[in-house]
Amino acid sequence: MTPMNATGNQANFTPQSSHQPAIWASWSVAVAIAILSVEAVVAQPNPVQRTPEAFPAGNESLPVEPGVQWRGARLIYQLQGLKTSVDSVTFSPDSQIVIGGGGTNDPRAIFWSVASGKEIEDFRAQQQSVNALTFSPDGRTLVAAGNSSVINLWNWPGEKFRPDKALRRLFLEHFLNVLSVAITPDSQVLASGALDGIRVWDLTSGRPLYILSYFGDPVLSLAMNPDGVQLASAGTNGRVRFWDLRAASLLREFQPHTQAIRGIAYTSDGRTLITASDDRTIKVWDGATLQPLQVFTGHTGPVRAIALHPSGRILASASNDGVRLWDLTTGEEIALLTGHNDWVRSLSFSPDGTYLATGGFDRLINLWQSGPSLEPNPAPPVPTPQVPASPLPTQPITAFPNQAQ
Repeated sequence: MTPMNATGNQANFTPQSSHQPAIWASWSVAVAIAILSVEAVVAQPNPVQRTPEAFPAGNESLPVEPGVQWRGARLIYQLQGLKTSVDSVTFSPDSQIVIGGGGTNDPRAIFWSVASGKEIEDFRAQQQSVNALTFSPDGRTLVAAGNSSVINLWNWPGEKFRPDKALRRLFLEHFLNVLSVAITPDSQVLASGALDGIRVWDLTSGRPLYILSYFGDPVLSLAMNPDGVQLASAGTNGRVRFWDLRAASLLREFQPHTQAIRGIAYTSDGRTLITASDDRTIKVWDGATLQPLQVFTGHTGPVRAIALHPSGRILASASNDGVRLWDLTTGEEIALLTGHNDWVRSLSFSPDGTYLATGGFDRLINLWQSGPSLEPNPAPPVPTPQVPASPLPTQPITAFPNQAQ
């Protein structure tokens, strides 16, 4: 953790001694109306204290719109410990732990306390790099994917997590770098996107179900529709493909960009699709008709990652010029976060909607907190998708027409 001074510059820092855990075989995942400068605050090794001036008199108990909260985002910690770029970042289901995964030649995952900024765990999560980190929707499984072509699964018991004891299963069917994973809402099925295509797995048993695409169709990003049946994939050719997971078949495809798409996401109701590309744009689409709804421009370089706030209102996008926050309802750019010294590679909002973690090529994770309210403001509840307990067919992998002969 690097404390910040009031101007957002690094203060003196003495690296902590690193851990040497046991090693095992292992395995990623805009239009500016106003650019608002974000003032960093002094980060202390204690939780941020609530200040009276941050709350209008008499309004402490009133809900604050997400767009208003993130317009006043505060940089509270810079977390360091990874040796190369931060290629993936996520939060624990309770929003109390932020986890960062290293890039090439740094296959570790490091856990930090959100409250204190202190490192609490350091272990080898892959063999080469950690391209994707995510939790299953039920919060019971931590998934890590990387350049070793292996996907690792750990049981997640929360504070008592022991990586050497919790490693549950390895998925070994890919041959090339795995860059993205997506999980059905019922936490039963996992899809993995890699340079050698898309594979689908039974998350409980670890059994491979089928292959959707192969070599020659590299996949950079995946997004699971909340219905648990439709999967969207994006790659280097600027096209998006939609797959029916029950039938293991291609539904349709379209060309939203002319360059690689590195970020794709559905809103929580499944009605809106968002794509982000090397062409420096972020586009918002009607999920049913694929008609364009909005185009966000403003980044000066390729958009490397996007993340949706749990409310579905705020979108974060990452590039060489920092992180931009967009209000999906109004189309307004509400903030520009500039706490990194290099490209921003990965993004994640905490499940409670209070924090944003940004990982960069500068080897740092910046932890941002929403304002003006510093109290947790959970997103409105999202209806549980009405999907069958097992949304996919159960035939062995050889029973599907997409299986290589």
